[in-house]
Amino acid sequence: MCSLLSSSASNRTNAAPWVPCLPRDGSALLRLKRSFIISSSSIIAFRSWRAGTDCCSWVGVRCSDADGRVTSIHLGDRGLKSGGLDPALFDLTSLEYLNLAFNDFNWSQLPSSGFERLIKLTHVNLSSCSFDGQVPVAIGRLTNLVSVDLSTRFEVSRNNLPGEHLSSFCGGTSIRLLDLSYNNFKGSIPSCLVKNVNELQSLDLKGNQFRGEFPDSFKDGCSLEALDLSGNCIEGQLPRSLVACKNLEILDAAKNQIIDTFPCWMSTLHKLEILVLKSNKFFGQVAQFLAEEKVVCAFPSATIIDISSNNFTGILPQDEWFKNLRSMTVRDPNMPFTMGHEVPKSTTSYKYTTAFTYKGYDTTFAKIPAALVVIDFSNNGFQGSIPEAIGELGLLHQLNLSHNSLTGPIPSQLSQLNQLEALDLSTNKLSGEIPQALASIDFLTTLNLSNNELVGRIPNSPHFLTLTNGSFFGNDGLCGPLSKDCINTTTPTPAPLVSHPSNKKSMDIILFLFTGLGFGVGFAIAVVVT
Repeated sequence: MCSLLSSSASNRTNAAPWVPCLPRDGSALLRLKRSFIISSSSIIAFRSWRAGTDCCSWVGVRCSDADGRVTSIHLGDRGLKSGGLDPALFDLTSLEYLNLAFNDFNWSQLPSSGFERLIKLTHVNLSSCSFDGQVPVAIGRLTNLVSVDLSTRFEVSRNNLPGEHLSSFCGGTSIRLLDLSYNNFKGSIPSCLVKNVNELQSLDLKGNQFRGEFPDSFKDGCSLEALDLSGNCIEGQLPRSLVACKNLEILDAAKNQIIDTFPCWMSTLHKLEILVLKSNKFFGQVAQFLAEEKVVCAFPSATIIDISSNNFTGILPQDEWFKNLRSMTVRDPNMPFTMGHEVPKSTTSYKYTTAFTYKGYDTTFAKIPAALVVIDFSNNGFQGSIPEAIGELGLLHQLNLSHNSLTGPIPSQLSQLNQLEALDLSTNKLSGEIPQALASIDFLTTLNLSNNELVGRIPNSPHFLTLTNGSFFGNDGLCGPLSKDCINTTTPTPAPLVSHPSNKKSMDIILFLFTGLGFGVGFAIAVVVT
C-alpha cells in the first residue's frame, strides 16, 4: 500500500560547526562494509568508505554535528549481497534512520538480539531484503519508531517471516507507518495491533496468509488513515469499530474471504477516498440508506470504489447515491499529485499503493494518482437499468458494470463523461441503440459493449474507428463499422468485405496514445481475442 521515497540531503543533520566522525562509529561502518560480498555494486556503493577518512563524509552516511555520531545509514537499492546482517550495525547506538531495502541477505535470519541497542531508531526499512525467520521482538519495542517497512515488492525477492510475533509491534506506541506486506505471516492478526497503537496512520498487511476475522478492536481516537488487508484469507465481517477511525482515507480489503453486506455504515467516514472490496463474498443490495437512521448512504470524498467480483444482487443504487459522490464531480484545486503524506522526523515521503483492474488489465499503482476516479461494480448479480445520474460524475475515468444482468438502454447521459477513458458494459442484457454522442468522448480509448442485446447502427466516428469488432461482438442486432453492413435503401450499400472463415481465434492488437490522469503521455497495447 505504501512506499518510502527519500530525498537527497547533506551528510550533516544541522548547520552546527563540523565535528568529525567518532572513531568507533567509523570502525563499525567498516566492519559492516566488509560483511557484504565484493562485487561491482559494492565497489560503487562503498567507494568513499575508506579507512583514515571522515566517515561522516561517506556516501549513504549522515552524522550529528554535535558529537560526530552516525545517525543515518541509507544503502537502499544498491545491489548489495551479504550472508547476513552484521552485528557491527548495533554498535551505532545513535542511529535514527536505517535503510537497507532492496539488497540481498541470502535468506538469512534477522539477528534475534541487537536491535534493542538502537534506542534512537525512528525509521527502519528492510523491505525486499530476502530475510527469513522471525521478526525480532526488539524492533517492535523501540519506543521512538515512527515507520517500519519489512515489506517486499517482487516475487523473486520475497521475505519469509512467520506471523506469530506480530504482537511485538503492539508496544510501539509511536509507530505511525507499519508495512509488513508480501511476507509469509500466518495465523490471526493480534487485536492489540490496532487497539494499542494510537499513533498508527498506515497499516499494510497485504499479500500474507492471515486467517480468521480481523480484530474488531479500534478505539476512539484512532488515527488510522490507510488500511490494506488485501490478498489474505481473512473471514467474517469488516470490523464495525473501524468507524472510530475518522481520518480513514483508504480501505483495501480485496481478495479475501469476507462475508458481509455492503458497508453503508462506513459512510460516516467522510474522508474515505478509496474503497476496494473486490473478490470477496459480499452479498445483498448496495444500500441507499443507513438502515436504522434513514440517513443517505453517501461517500462524498470517494474517488475509487471497487466492489467487483462479489455476490451483490438487486438493482444498482439509484440517482441520489451517485449524486453524493461529490469528489467525482468537482475537483479539489488543492489536491496533491499522488496520495500519501510526509513522514515526521524524516526526509522521506510515504506514497500509498493499490491494485485493481484498469482498462481491462490487473494494474498495480505504485503511487495512486489523486485525480484517478474509478467505479467498478463488475462481476456481480446486479439487475435493472443503469442510473442516469452516473452521467453527472464528470471526473470519472473508468466505469465498469460488466458481467451483471443489467437491462434497458445505455443512458445517453454517459456521453457527458468527458474525462472517461474506459467504459465496460459487456455481458449484460442491455438493449436499444448505442447513443451517438458516446462516440464523441475525446479520451475514450477502451470500450467494451460486447455480449448484450444492442441494435441499430454503430456510430461512425474517428474515435470508434480506433476500436476493434471485439468491442461490439455478441450483439446480433448491430451493424455498421466494425460489424455487418447496415441495410439502407437511401444510400448505396458499400461493397462487402471479403471474409475468410476460420475455426481459429483471431487476435487484434491496437497501439494507441493516451494522456490524462497526470500519467503524462505514453503508449498502451490492447489485446482483444474473438
